Amino acid sequence: PTPLRGYRPGYHFTGEIACYEAAPPVYLNASEEAKDRNAWDLPWHRPKVFLNRARTSRDAWRLAAFPVSEDRACSENFIAIWPPEGWTEHALSAVLNGPVASAFVATHDRYIDTKTATLARVPLPSLDETAQRHLGELVRAYIAQVAEYRASMKRRAEQVEEVEIGSHHDRDV
Repeated sequence: PTPLRGYRPGYHFTGEIACYEAAPPVYLNASEEAKDRNAWDLPWHRPKVFLNRARTSRDAWRLAAFPVSEDRACSENFIAIWPPEGWTEHALSAVLNGPVASAFVATHDRYIDTKTATLARVPLPSLDETAQRHLGELVRAYIAQVAEYRASMKRRAEQVEEVEIGSHHDRDV
């Protein structure tokens, strides 16, 4: 969780990721001795989308993608996709989190792990620049609302815990 020499920020565990919600960030070992493939040569500084490699469930909804605008890398637990020409990371994450992409992967990929070749064949809608911008705004607004909700639930849980601790203390007195 803390930066060390030769490490870079990124994501390692998919855990319980949800659509549009990033996994907890960590620092990944990018030192020369840790490199066993050429993944560190990819353009991690460019906007991209990360999604779970292993399906999220046994039903048809298998994908959970989140946009990454910053210079972040990921472990092999994720699949990184750089948006095609004319696409943004936010619009691409919306398509990958949508029902068409999940249905396509569910019907074309019978494996536990999603294959990158299958994802490469997911149909993308034709969106002009205005539609891309609007979709990106909606994704950013959704991400902000979820973050606000999660923060309020955390505050509420802390308040409940304080009340419970206070009531236990009052009984002991």
